[in-house]
Formats: sequence, C-alpha cells, structure tokens
Amino acid sequence: MRSCSKNGCEVRAEATITLRYGPREVVIVDLEHERDPNLLELCRPHADRLSPPIGWDLSDHRTEPADAG
Repeated sequence: MRSCSKNGCEVRAEATITLRYGPREVVIVDLEHERDPNLLELCRPHADRLSPPIGWDLSDHRTEPADAG
C-alpha cells in the first residue's frame, strides 16, 4: 500500500498528480502502477480538494472523479 503524499496523512493513495509547467496544468489520474518519486500520490479526499495555483488549469482524468457521485 502506498500512502498519500500529504504530510501526516496515512490514507491509501488513489490518485497520481502531475504538474505540467509548460502549459501550466495540474493533471489528476488514477494511481499509476509504478511509483514515480517525481509525482505526487494523493488519497481521494486530498485529490478531490486539490486546487491549482492561480493561472493554472486543473484536469481530472480519473475514471471516477469526485463529482461523478
């Protein structure tokens, strides 16, 4: 089990977060099979509450995004 990257959170990670600096985009996808130390791995609650920096876009490509219900 891989834990959430948020400091102090020990909940199971469910999403991988990529920061794309060129297009200024934060991309959320389902947890990748292999851990990449350059990417964030967040639990569902932290991924659902993630907000991009001002001027950046947020793209959620999870198979079951938070607003799916």
